[in-house]
Amino acid sequence: MRIIFPVFLAIFSVLNAFSQVFDDRILRVNVIDSAGSQVDTAKVMVTSNTGKSFICQELEIGKFACEINFGGDFLLAVRAEGFSILRLTVPN
Repeated sequence: MRIIFPVFLAIFSVLNAFSQVFDDRILRVNVIDSAGSQVDTAKVMVTSNTGKSFICQELEIGKFACEINFGGDFLLAVRAEGFSILRLTVPN
């Protein structure tokens, strides 16, 4: 199994501009490998600080979006075949 952390890049941002217009926030995740290719087996999950989990919607191969409609920090987990699981705590 390949180590995901040094060769794996998950680019994400919580877009506050959306919260000003639509009263919600969208987490966008782009899952790529060390060569810059989209990872087609990726799955992205967000777990709130209360323990409730949400699976992010895949927009296209390797690109995901998740509504963050709760307060507090959350755990972002990215899974993909052939890679170790990437877990990040995201301040909210």
